[in-house]
Amino acid sequence: MTAYAASEVMRSRMRMVVIVGAIAGCAGGIATAALLLGSPIAFLLLAGAAVAVTVWFLPWTGVVAIVLIGTMIEQFSLVAEGTISDGTDHLLLFQSFNAYGVSGLFASPFELLLALIVATWLVRGFAARTLRLPASAIGVSVAAFALVVAVGFARGLTGGGSPQVALLELRPWLYLTIAFVAASQLITTRKQLMAVLGALVVGISIKGIQGVITLVTHFTSRPPQAILAHEESFFFGVYIALLAALWLAPVKGRLRNFMTLLFPFVLVADIANERRTAWAIAAVALAAVFAVSFFAFPDRRKTIVWLGVLGLVLAGIYWVGFSNDPGLLGQPARAVLSQLAPTARDQASNQYRVVENVNLGIGIRNFMPFGMGFGHPIPQAVPNVDISNVDSFISYLPHNTVLYVWLRLGILGITAFWMMLGISLMTAVNSLRARPNRTTLLISVTLIVALLGYIVQGFYDMGLYWFRIAIVVGSLMGAMDAARRLDAQAAKAAHPTPPRKASGIGRTGRELESAA
Repeated sequence: MTAYAASEVMRSRMRMVVIVGAIAGCAGGIATAALLLGSPIAFLLLAGAAVAVTVWFLPWTGVVAIVLIGTMIEQFSLVAEGTISDGTDHLLLFQSFNAYGVSGLFASPFELLLALIVATWLVRGFAARTLRLPASAIGVSVAAFALVVAVGFARGLTGGGSPQVALLELRPWLYLTIAFVAASQLITTRKQLMAVLGALVVGISIKGIQGVITLVTHFTSRPPQAILAHEESFFFGVYIALLAALWLAPVKGRLRNFMTLLFPFVLVADIANERRTAWAIAAVALAAVFAVSFFAFPDRRKTIVWLGVLGLVLAGIYWVGFSNDPGLLGQPARAVLSQLAPTARDQASNQYRVVENVNLGIGIRNFMPFGMGFGHPIPQAVPNVDISNVDSFISYLPHNTVLYVWLRLGILGITAFWMMLGISLMTAVNSLRARPNRTTLLISVTLIVALLGYIVQGFYDMGLYWFRIAIVVGSLMGAMDAARRLDAQAAKAAHPTPPRKASGIGRTGRELESAA
């Protein structure tokens, strides 16, 4: 190491020590004063300091934390949605600090966590002069969509939209963007990628166990319409498809063993949750896994085809035998039947969504090409059933959130949205075509099924609005970006670029004589 390089390292370390010391001193002083005065702000400061220190020394733990929160902690109270509380919905991480008695602070604990992760990354990168932004295709597409969302937010406010509603609509896109940046920047090894994937699997498995416990606890009483939140349809579908991929590939190991062991809990909880969208997500994700496996693993195509045919036959037998079964076992079959021969309740729900989509289409045409922005009620050109007493936010957020994006952000916004998802999807597919290592393969497959589930839930069940789904999708997109970067670094290390043969220009006479 040269003297200049050594001095740069020393200066970088000194900057880090000074910055960390200053921040720790300020936080410690304020926390001590607040504790003496009995203020709850003290506990927030101390918790924030603990998180900041952890993320400073182990940056990737911030990504693991937000993935665990996304998979485990409900956005709203389950009781408020007409279901039974499973305990985790009492952790109000997505509610403002007002819910904790801290008046005047409208951010949520989760947003404070995101702010700490981003601030730590920025300060650490600035001090060490390693700060960089994701310049990949996925990174550029996320940045472009985030810019359009920011314009839509400003357009909504300047057009007289409700600031509170506009902020609520902004949050899932903000979470997705920050989760992407955090995962793409803070993950630096393949072990860390597996830790993020493990956090995803563990979080979903815990929700499956909680769902089964809730079902068993209330089995003798009249069961509720659902036992878990809407978002579990997405997470359980991803789990089922990923487990299928692990067996089709095949990828042996502790991850597959763990997922196989807890699969019955996830399946039972998914059935008992009685969400019609769950089986559309699972079907699309499984079809994608079989298609991807068929093209990615030529040596296993015969096995994959036979397993696919067997699965279709068994699914057909099940549907014929259980489509009219009123019990839990018949729930998936009834979900399919509800689209072909809906009951009176299903027909009313379907009709409501048809009228809702008509109003969205009319609104899209009326507000072309820039959209109406956030914070405005959806125009009701065609009268629809008023269910605001059940969901007060329904006049702002429809079930079809893909059309909702088009209405809010216009033609530029919906184009940027599809480009972001399309580029992410193609990046994952191209990674599989390159016959990647085990880690990149798992991240690619997980991202593919997650994006397809995201789209399905977005079309049918407010999927683009749910905070938890946005967090996990953003994290997986960032993990894919990090995996591609790590693969490129490994390839470069394995096959370094040979040094250029120097020309005679600028060479000394002794060097020229040696070359001759």
